[in-house]
Amino acid sequence: MKLRKTLLVSLLLIMFCCFQSQAQESPDNIIEWSDRDKLDWNDYVFRKLKNGNERGEIAISTIRISARGYLNNEMPDFIVKAYFVKSDSWTSDSTHVDLLKHEQLHFDIGELYAQKIRLKIEELKSNGEVSPKKYRSAIKNIITIFKRYSGQYDRETGFGTDDETQGVWNDRIRGLLKSSN
Repeated sequence: MKLRKTLLVSLLLIMFCCFQSQAQESPDNIIEWSDRDKLDWNDYVFRKLKNGNERGEIAISTIRISARGYLNNEMPDFIVKAYFVKSDSWTSDSTHVDLLKHEQLHFDIGELYAQKIRLKIEELKSNGEVSPKKYRSAIKNIITIFKRYSGQYDRETGFGTDDETQGVWNDRIRGLLKSSN
């Protein structure tokens, strides 16, 4: 019983301290990733840029991966989802179709890494791991890799301005998502 309480308290700490939780956002402010529904410029806040900005089209997408922990038959378990946060996502150009596609791929990358977290959790569970610290560490590591990979995506595609490299990334991520379903 003491182990169960310790696990529960640890999982609650994981949920509140380490990961962005959907509970922090109102349901109308977040979009859960779906392979059917794509982002639309209406999901973004419009911000007019001040004169003198060298780059006319800018978009920022806030993607969060939520890992909510709980106990299932005295074993740690998690609900893992990728979310787009509307109020923290903005654009200066709501007509640029290629820019929107670039931002959609950020969301797709978020889902790809949410899937990696789900797989890691299943692996830990199948190995009989009961330590919430091990789960927390694994999830945190994957989220760190996700952030680096997102940055690499922006650098390599020139933030979506390099059409050829953008196409390579589109094919890569779509292929990885398709193979993981």
